Amino acid sequence: MKDQAHMGDYLGQDLEVDLIKTIAPFVRQAFFVDIGAEKGSFASLMFSLGMRGALFEPMSRHHVPLAEMAAANDSKAHPYAIDERDGARDLYVASDADGKELDFFHSLHKLGAEKRFQHSKSIPVICRSIESLVAAKVIPEAVGILKTDTEGNDLFVLRGLGGLRPELIICEYFTEGLYSGWESARPELAIDLLRPKGYTHYLATKRVGEFEYCTASPTGFLPSQWGNLFFLSDQLFAVAEMEIGKFLTEVESRLIGSMQAICADRVAKESVIQGLLAR
Repeated sequence: MKDQAHMGDYLGQDLEVDLIKTIAPFVRQAFFVDIGAEKGSFASLMFSLGMRGALFEPMSRHHVPLAEMAAANDSKAHPYAIDERDGARDLYVASDADGKELDFFHSLHKLGAEKRFQHSKSIPVICRSIESLVAAKVIPEAVGILKTDTEGNDLFVLRGLGGLRPELIICEYFTEGLYSGWESARPELAIDLLRPKGYTHYLATKRVGEFEYCTASPTGFLPSQWGNLFFLSDQLFAVAEMEIGKFLTEVESRLIGSMQAICADRVAKESVIQGLLAR
């Protein structure tokens, strides 16, 4: 999910970038799948790490730059939306209050009342499942990283995995209180779906208001929270565990530093107020 306050940088998710860079050196298969590639930010990161990939993005205005980026990195971009099964569906196009089309928030699931954007029109798209793409050899049978960011449809993408078992799966989540109509994006649903498929280890990046942090499984979630889930295969977790521990320590240190700065600022302001009252 692209929170509007964070649209200026890599999806507003530098924490995720740092986590990917921590885990990626331990991934054996140098091939990624980018579902919901949008303008190519995630793919660009993967290419910088020396990986090849398959990019999927149904919005036509992104097709040419994505195809050029992919070709320059021995990869391919495809114009499909990814869903639980193959077929034709409507993609709801997001626009701002003035009707200007946005780069993000397009979804196979239409939202109702939403102040930040609106789904005022839809376009027909061809949907493919991961399972069918593997069968068609569009996606190889061995994948290092699979990332899905489909604005409320990630659970259905993962339901279509078939027999594919990427070393690392990254999907977005948000909890009750953020968006009405995308309830399938609750983190517990993805966790319950992937656990019996062998993904017992996961990390969750979390954002609540001005704070962001990361926790390891098992973990709970707060209302109005959003972030990404990182599911690791047992083999990947075993070799990356030590570096992940260092990453979590660094994130916790940054969070405490932010809280201390806020407290110090409040103390300083209170001191000024008390000084003015004492005059």
